Formats: sequence, C-alpha cells, structure tokens
Amino acid sequence: MLRAAVCSNMPNDPEFHDLLARYREMNPGAGLQVTEFSGGLPLLDALPLQPPFDLYFIQLPLPDVDGMELARQLHRWDGMSPVIFLANGPELAMEAYRVNALQYLTRPLDPDLLFNSLDLLTRLAHLREGPGLQVNTPAGLRLVTPGEIRYVECVGHVLEFHKTDRELLRSRNIRVPFTEAVAPLLRNRRFLQPHKSFVVNMDEITCLAPEGIVLRNEKLVIPVPRSRFAEVKAAYHSHLVSEGIAAPEPPDLP
Repeated sequence: MLRAAVCSNMPNDPEFHDLLARYREMNPGAGLQVTEFSGGLPLLDALPLQPPFDLYFIQLPLPDVDGMELARQLHRWDGMSPVIFLANGPELAMEAYRVNALQYLTRPLDPDLLFNSLDLLTRLAHLREGPGLQVNTPAGLRLVTPGEIRYVECVGHVLEFHKTDRELLRSRNIRVPFTEAVAPLLRNRRFLQPHKSFVVNMDEITCLAPEGIVLRNEKLVIPVPRSRFAEVKAAYHSHLVSEGIAAPEPPDLP
C-alpha cells in the first residue's frame, strides 16, 4: 500500500486526479491511497494524528504557507518520506531541489515522470512491508507481497489469496499445516490469524464484533472462536495503536 498526501491549491484538480486514476488502473497492486488537504496548515495539523505518509505532493502556490517551507517542515517531521512538487512553471525548480524534492513537475504533467516516481515508491513501500510469499500455483511460482494481500483462506489443502486488486490466487495443494505455509506473513506485524483457516491483513478490517471480523468491501464475516476472541481483540487494538489510529476499544463478548 502506498499512502500519499496531496497539499492542494485546487480541490479536485482534474489533470492530476485523472493521472492518479490511470496509475491505479494500470497498477492495482500498488494500493495507492490519496488523502487531500486544502493547504499546508491542515496537513501539518493532521501529521501527529496518523502514521507518516509514503509520499507528499505539494501543489504550488499554496493558499496558506510557502511550499518550500512546508517541505522543510515535512522533512523535519518525517525525513524518510519524499516530496513531489506540482507547479505551473519551472521558476522554483532549483529551490525545490535544494529542499530535497524527489520531483518537480510542471503542467501539463508528464505521465511518465509521475508514474516512474510512483513505481519506485511502491517498490520501496513493499520492501518496508517485509518479504513476500512465494506461492506455488498451477501456472507456476508467484511472488505475492504483503501489501497485495487482504486475507488468506485455507480451503481443503489449497491456499486462497484474496488480493487488493480483487484477484483470487489459488495455490497447489500444500503438504504442510496452514500456519507453517503462511509463516512469512505471520512474522509481519500487520497479519493476524484469528481462526485456524484464515490469516487477515489488519489494515483491511473495518469491524471486530462478537460475530467475527468484517473486512472492507467483503460480505464474508471471518469467524473468531470464543476462546480466541480476547487474544484477537488485543492484537487488533495493539495494531490500531501502533498505526496511530484513534479508535474505540473493540467490543467485548456479551
């Protein structure tokens, strides 16, 4: 998943958003998520309330702060995340690179320059998520990265990977227990095994209730045995806290 913040001087910028939509269509596995802010001050106010973004877009000029000063503050807050400037002309390009911009793009925006940067950052985001899982499918070996996986279900002796791009990837019959087969995922802090036949990416959870786990855009409710509910609840709450997400405690069993 690639999380981008957009500091905008024009809400719903059609050129920019059309390019982002094209990128999502061509690269569904990137999991590009965009949060838009109406200026620099709303972005700075939001930074302490959530995990750092993977990328910051700054459209020039901003209505409330100097864009270069905003980039400096972002680097002081989160020195790891790159900044891409979107501008009407080249006048500020040298100053942008002095504040360590990854790109300075002028309108009309060059799709190749934008997409190449997004490709690079997507690969880096996947590396930060940890190693992927090699899946032996009927068509051959496939590498699946953690960010691509919504949940895994063991059906008989087959692993079914439900992916963020809506692909259902099935393995050949496995010859080891399910927990052993998905061990690389369980070493990733985002994944949880709430049931003997399921492993879930906790970023995809929208609700943890006594009836089970509800995932984003899924009708399926993943069961949680009563004996494991307290453990699953604690693990999910710990995940929310680690992500800096303000969320109520999951409900107790009645």
